Amino acid sequence: MSRTESSGERREGTCEVSGEVDAGKGSIRKRIFIAFFLLTLVCGGIFGGVLYAAYATVSSRLVQWHMEPVLRMLISSDQEAERNPERKAEDIQFSDKLAAEMGVRLYKDGNVPLPYRPYTSEQYQLTRIASDHYALSFATDDGDLYVIEGEIKDFAQVGAILGRVFGIFFLFCVVLSLASGAVLSRHLAEPLLALARRVREGKAVSESALCRRKDELGFLARAFARREEELSEYLAREQAFTGDVSHELRTPLTVMRSGVEILEDFALDDTEPSPASRKSILSTLERMQRTGRDMAETLGTMLLLARRPEQLERRGINMDEILAVQLDFWRPEAERKGLELIFVRSAGDGVVSVWGNPELAAMIVKNLLENAVRYTVSGSVRVDLDEKSLSIWNSSPPLDDEARQRIFRRGERGTSSGGQGSGLGLSLVLRACEHMGWTITCESDIEGNRFRVGFGKRA
Repeated sequence: MSRTESSGERREGTCEVSGEVDAGKGSIRKRIFIAFFLLTLVCGGIFGGVLYAAYATVSSRLVQWHMEPVLRMLISSDQEAERNPERKAEDIQFSDKLAAEMGVRLYKDGNVPLPYRPYTSEQYQLTRIASDHYALSFATDDGDLYVIEGEIKDFAQVGAILGRVFGIFFLFCVVLSLASGAVLSRHLAEPLLALARRVREGKAVSESALCRRKDELGFLARAFARREEELSEYLAREQAFTGDVSHELRTPLTVMRSGVEILEDFALDDTEPSPASRKSILSTLERMQRTGRDMAETLGTMLLLARRPEQLERRGINMDEILAVQLDFWRPEAERKGLELIFVRSAGDGVVSVWGNPELAAMIVKNLLENAVRYTVSGSVRVDLDEKSLSIWNSSPPLDDEARQRIFRRGERGTSSGGQGSGLGLSLVLRACEHMGWTITCESDIEGNRFRVGFGKRA
């Protein structure tokens, strides 16, 4: 795959984050609004169906309860007329008059209209002909079929009243749901939009009032704030890495370039080199090798500090071995300046073992010793080691409160070094201590300055 194709694929998979929110179908606010409206329609339909079924069942029971006595009375009158033939005409006339008074009509056997005939085997069966028109049938044990039909308008009026009440209630629920959906969607969408604008404008999310909320929006805002803090720390580490590398490697590269030029001059000289020239060549090579090792160690330290603290490899560190190596390295430089390098071990007979990264621990000791030897004009440098801390004291002029507060800042140089140094040593020490969970403090008195490193977890 070509580089152009790869770039094109990345562009296709990239989402646009600079535009405003689309108020169309994709809007959360509109979807919540529609969801509330549909929920009201569904719930209203279910409630209306249940209400109608309940009304139909109750009204049918009441109508049947109302019509059964009338039907029994008419059946009894008809059966009495069948038993007394001489009074049959009179009883039939009485039954018709009674049915008329009751507002119903009586049908028997073959005279029963087809729509009024029962469609089940139940003894009593009620059939609704219209909204206020009913037919009640009764099958006797002798096989006779009686049916009365009539109008009962009271229940139709009740149904109309219930329909109007339900309609008003349903309309009220629709309006309420639309208002609730609008309010809820605004209260949900506005904080999200405010959070998005804050992120887009580069403002700190941790300073937003959303982070103090106890709901899901607060959880989301705090997650954004944590991620923002991690990215800020990562960016700070990257910026510090590039800045430190540019400062720390400038001098070694200059030394190696000068050494290469010296070696080129000797290589272009056709004459046999003298013993002094050979010594100079060996000295130059040794200096270049030492500078190369220092560059490799510096780059390794910078890369370790560029990592996240939780990604740092940690194990038990023998501080006695690290101090022995660094003291042997800096003792000649201290003697050259006429300084006395003193080592005091306050720990017991056992090895002082701490928990951390060996490379960073060696860098801490190296930079503190280099700082003490460089900034001490006369007197002594004392190193104290115990089971909990390492202290490096020098007899340089004491620092005031302001100087102690800014001495660990990147680029700060001491006033007694003649402008030497890059001002990165103590800032690297502070960052290394923070990476490993150690502490670093500076104390001053009339005798000088003391840097104390507090170890974290013991190995």
